[in-house]
Amino acid sequence: MAPQHPAVAASPATASAADVGSVSGAGATAAVVPWPWVDPGRPQVLPAAVRKGGRAPVPLNAALQQLLEPLTPGQRRSHSLEVFVRFALDPRRSDHLVRGSVVLPYGTGRRVRIVVFARGADADVAREEGVDIIGDEELIAAIVSSEGAAIAFDRLIATPDFMRPLARAGKVLGPKGLMPNPKMGTLTSDVARAIRETRRGRLDYRLGRDGAVRAALGRCGMPAEQLAANIGGLVASLLENKPKAVGGPPVAAEAADAGGAAAAAPGAAAGIPPPGSLDGYVRTFLLKTTHSEPVAVSFDSLLAAVGPYRELVGAAAAAADGGGSGAGAEQPKAQ
Repeated sequence: MAPQHPAVAASPATASAADVGSVSGAGATAAVVPWPWVDPGRPQVLPAAVRKGGRAPVPLNAALQQLLEPLTPGQRRSHSLEVFVRFALDPRRSDHLVRGSVVLPYGTGRRVRIVVFARGADADVAREEGVDIIGDEELIAAIVSSEGAAIAFDRLIATPDFMRPLARAGKVLGPKGLMPNPKMGTLTSDVARAIRETRRGRLDYRLGRDGAVRAALGRCGMPAEQLAANIGGLVASLLENKPKAVGGPPVAAEAADAGGAAAAAPGAAAGIPPPGSLDGYVRTFLLKTTHSEPVAVSFDSLLAAVGPYRELVGAAAAAADGGGSGAGAEQPKAQ
């Protein structure tokens, strides 16, 4: 038989475990150690008290100043102002979907490559507008066979007669946000207008699976007033596409029309949505540059930015009604 080792003094951990065992046996009336049990022989690292939530939201002008001032001239030319909107919605519900488009009054500052799928006179109009690519069935077949490798464009516009052929490429174009849609203005018979709006800064957005919308709203080299007007355009479009299932104060539809109609709230400034229009709909509205930390923006300042945007819409509509023509006279209407 193996020699018996002398008794070893029980460690604090062993003794504590024995105490727990004796207490849990028959006849035990109360526990003598706290539960859950903590080993007194080991150092305890308690979790640090972390403040939940980010920084308090700041007004829009202060957020833009905070993001743009630290940038060098080179960074202002190359960096973009990006937005991240987190919604209080369930993207799995069909009545919580958010999808729309808006023509930003000052554009995104980026050149986009456009393909137009059209035939006959519509194709001739697209050529006159100087689009990059005129699409046909051969390009659709190449997109399908290459599983997207043949996509050499940023925006896709199509006439209704191309909807059936493009459906074959839906599995490739859909995840990239390139499938034409009449609500987004990319499936249309007015090819010239769609091309001009896209070049002027048409922004298409939709609620992602994570319940958020991301977009680039312009170059950081643009004046802060122009960036604020672009942000106001996005907010106005988000309110116009607010799902009916979401509660909250209704937004007057006529406030988006030209002329700056008064908002629904009594005494509110012309064109500004009523207070609380974003409550229960948007959870957080964050702005950031290409390599900066995000900054939360207050809802009141976002609603106030809608007013100047709608003034620009009204001025563009008035110029068009007064006989203006061409792309510069078209109304940058949120859709």
